[in-house]
Amino acid sequence: MHITRVRGRPYLTLIDCGPSRFAVWRRLRVHCSANVTEQLEAVFYERGAPEELLTNNDTAFRGRTFT
Repeated sequence: MHITRVRGRPYLTLIDCGPSRFAVWRRLRVHCSANVTEQLEAVFYERGAPEELLTNNDTAFRGRTFT
């Protein structure tokens, strides 16, 4: 899981490392923990929650909302 910028806009990027190997990009309104959590909940609802999450040390993954 990573936050990437394209033309200055933040996107949450997820890659499934399992057998399906799919990638998901979700636009974030604002680069913050609350928006990351909102998008993760939507992805988990659509595809199911993973057994494990790996993130970089981005501030959006360290906020109180995320933990």
